[in-house]
Amino acid sequence: MTGTAVPERIRQAVAALDVRAGDRLLEVGCGGGVAVGLVCPLLITGTITAVDHSATATARAVRRNAGSIGDGRATIATAAFTEPGLTAAGISGRSFDKIFAINVNLFWTGPARAELALAAGLLAPGGALYAFYEPPGERLDELAAKVTGTFEAGGFTAEVLRLPAPVVGIVGRPWAAPDGRPATPRHGTPRHRLGTIAAQTRPKTCARSPPRAPPTTLLLDSTTRPLRVVGAARPIPGVQLS
Repeated sequence: MTGTAVPERIRQAVAALDVRAGDRLLEVGCGGGVAVGLVCPLLITGTITAVDHSATATARAVRRNAGSIGDGRATIATAAFTEPGLTAAGISGRSFDKIFAINVNLFWTGPARAELALAAGLLAPGGALYAFYEPPGERLDELAAKVTGTFEAGGFTAEVLRLPAPVVGIVGRPWAAPDGRPATPRHGTPRHRLGTIAAQTRPKTCARSPPRAPPTTLLLDSTTRPLRVVGAARPIPGVQLS
C-alpha cells in the first residue's frame, strides 16, 4: 500500500469490522482504496471487492493496492452499487460475509430501499452490512437515528456502535436470513441509540380475580314436584328455603 496518512475514521471502521482471515468483503464507495489497503494484510484465504462510481477514485485505489490485486486478495471495479452496475462489473451473484461503506451518504440521505435489498441478496447467511460515518459537529445522534431508521425500514436489524474517532457505525442484518431463520445481531441486542442501552421492562401485573365463594350444598325434597330446596350449607341470595 502506498501513501502515508490514513484517516482515523478508516482505521476505526476497519477495526470494527473484525476482519477474519477467510472473510469475503465488499466495500461500497471505496474512494482511493485506503480501507482496502488496511483490510488486505488481515486476509489469508479471504478477499475484498471494492466498488466506486468514480473512475478517478478507482484508478487511485488500483495504484494503491496493486500488490493485493496481483495476488488475488483484492478486486477493484468502477461500478455503481446497483444490480445493473454490479452485473456490468462482473460482481453480481457473489456472496459476501461483510459489506461496508465509510462516509457514503447513501444510507442517510434517502430510503435506499433498492440498495438495501441488493445488499440483503449479496450477504451470506449470518453476514452483516456496516455503515460508518464521521459527521461534522454534534450530529452523531442525528445521523445514527436516520441510518437506523433507514435500515429498519429496509428490512434490517440495526445496532449502533460508537467508535472513538469520533465515528459512529451502524450494523445491520436482514431480518430473515436466506435460509429463512431470523437474523441474530453479532454484537448483541440491537440498540437504537448511541451507547449501551439497558432493557427496560415493566413488571407484569395481572388483574386479581375476586375470591371464589365456597361451593354450596343444596338439600332437596325429592318427594315433591317440582323439587323444593329445603336446606343449604350457606345462604343463597334470592333462594328462600322451605
